[in-house]
Amino acid sequence: MGAAEIIASSQLDLNRHQCFRAEVIERKGKPIVSLSRWKSTPAGEVRTGQAIEFGAHRLAGIAQLLKDIETEMNGKEVTECTTR
Repeated sequence: MGAAEIIASSQLDLNRHQCFRAEVIERKGKPIVSLSRWKSTPAGEVRTGQAIEFGAHRLAGIAQLLKDIETEMNGKEVTECTTR
């Protein structure tokens, strides 16, 4: 499988060694959003663990899903958050 073209990229630093990265890539002519965790090593940056990917047309729905969780938690500890 060839390398996908990166259309847009953003990252959130977790600490000086790790970050979450969101990229919009084009694969087979379609825009895909990829969320992954990256770590800085002496050899350079490497992706760690699994990535989640979904069609870019779902981005607003995924963003709302995360916003809903943030609103529900609003100061609560993670263990206090209710599940559906």
